[in-house]
Amino acid sequence: MDSQSNGAQQGNLNPSKLVTIGLEDIQPKLAHWTNSIVVYVLGSNPPLTVMDDFLRRVCKSSGVNKVSLLNKGIYLVRMNSEEGMMKAISSGVQFFEKACYCPTVASRGKLYPKDVKSVPVWIKLHELEFKYWTDSVMDKLLTSIGKFRNADQNTQDRRKLSYTRVLVEMRLDKTWEQTLQFINEKGVMVTQAIEYERMPTYCGHCKVFGHDNTKCKKVGKIK
Repeated sequence: MDSQSNGAQQGNLNPSKLVTIGLEDIQPKLAHWTNSIVVYVLGSNPPLTVMDDFLRRVCKSSGVNKVSLLNKGIYLVRMNSEEGMMKAISSGVQFFEKACYCPTVASRGKLYPKDVKSVPVWIKLHELEFKYWTDSVMDKLLTSIGKFRNADQNTQDRRKLSYTRVLVEMRLDKTWEQTLQFINEKGVMVTQAIEYERMPTYCGHCKVFGHDNTKCKKVGKIK
């Protein structure tokens, strides 16, 4: 129950000054956003005009009607049909330059859904020995921080040998470690540093993108 309802029950508000908003009052707006998705761009804040052009290209077959800016790195995209909306959602995570975006449904007028539990993030493992540069090893090695998805093309082709670059599905409700440890084939403990290329701006209190805990107005600045 929200604060306005609590106030009315506690007698803090004058009932004669209260108005009632019915479903018939908001139905037109709810219908307006029925076929919309919210797009989170993780680790970047491209201008609205750039995202408008980009989304119309990558979602061409889905049919984009309008792109609006919600917050830093967050966009509301209205599709032409429910079919187009579901097609855009099913496409999953896409990449925008070095950043990526996660589409999710904007339902019942709630423009900041909280159903995004994990995000894909590119990481670099510097000076990791070449013998560990295999999908099977990465799948084991990265279980302590997330879920391995794939290595980039340069890593697969061994073009850049100073680090291995891999995509990892990271949980938002867990601490992102700066190192990982494993026991190598000689029984020796190895500590490997992790470099995150782009970390999304995410608030663990509100469970939304766009601001972090230190700038959350609901909890104040965390010292």
